[in-house]
Amino acid sequence: MGVKLSQTKAERNAEINKAIEHSETTHAPADAEKNVIVGIQKNGVDVAVDNNRKSNITVPTKLSELTNDKNFITASDNVATATKWATARNINGMTVDGTANRTNYGTCSTAAATAAKTVACTGFELVKGAEITVKFTNTNSAAQPTLNVNNQGARAIYYRGDIIPP
Repeated sequence: MGVKLSQTKAERNAEINKAIEHSETTHAPADAEKNVIVGIQKNGVDVAVDNNRKSNITVPTKLSELTNDKNFITASDNVATATKWATARNINGMTVDGTANRTNYGTCSTAAATAAKTVACTGFELVKGAEITVKFTNTNSAAQPTLNVNNQGARAIYYRGDIIPP
């Protein structure tokens, strides 16, 4: 079988179609039908096919288009990690709930000779293990100085890990 140059267009097309048909019936694998899609489902429901054998499946592109029937997170849901922050937590002496920045820093301007130093630090709570960095605007000449942060009780002042001696 071959295409001849003297053939008409119709004769050539007939020869080509005959060759294709021969190839499909003689040389096609026995399980060729296994590769043919016979239906499409969306969430377990058949999707209708039109006359052109096309299916239209709508895929959500916005969070508001998702439904919660399959445990999707929707705009009205609280994400588990965000819910944990609904209650403020104390982290290193600072109450943190995600509503504002927090720093463990304050400035003390108590006179050098006064042993009872004071400092204000918004949001700081004196809890075990809490640390605060304080900038002293005056040098210290008092014996055994203490620091009282936010009027929560005086504590010994440490410098480089050691209590300041008398």
